[in-house]
Amino acid sequence: MEKPDLILEAAAKRFALFGFRRTVMDDIARDAGIAKGSLYLHAVSKEDLFLKTVLRERQLMAEAAREAAAGHEDPREAVGALVRRFLQGLEERPLMGRLMTGDAEMGLGPELQQRLLELCNEDRDIMVVVSEALQRGVARGLFRADLSVEASASIVISIFHIHLYNKKQRFIELDDEVFTRELLRILFEGIQICERGFHEEH
Repeated sequence: MEKPDLILEAAAKRFALFGFRRTVMDDIARDAGIAKGSLYLHAVSKEDLFLKTVLRERQLMAEAAREAAAGHEDPREAVGALVRRFLQGLEERPLMGRLMTGDAEMGLGPELQQRLLELCNEDRDIMVVVSEALQRGVARGLFRADLSVEASASIVISIFHIHLYNKKQRFIELDDEVFTRELLRILFEGIQICERGFHEEH
């Protein structure tokens, strides 16, 4: 792993465990196996390092979801695969889960929250990955021709938030896989051209 990746990986673990305010740059440098001075060659401040870390986490999860979707010819299976892979990614990369639930203990001040919001608005990789899979379904005649891909992609992304909040509050007492399957079934019933048999198999 290259030094910048080692630093961002170490930072992601620290920020996920301790939040922004309680994370110390010395600890990140030590975890990455570098001198603190070297750390500042890669990020000018803790805020800068935090934003770079979040951007990398988002991009890694989007890439993994894109690869999962690419392994399926059927766009419906592709959407299901990317949803499952993204949910797995939230387990692997807990910093993203804490940010997506607006965890107050992260200790982000208003200015950093604003910068984070701007970063997420600029980095639309996750939305693009979902939209691509949905667009394939429209092009193949499996999803409705009048489908608003962007609105539907937002619904898919809301599945990630629902799962995160359910893990935190446990308001739905269903096995995670069953819960995912039910949410996808409801989604597909709304967007696909009526075709019997698919839901029973998936």
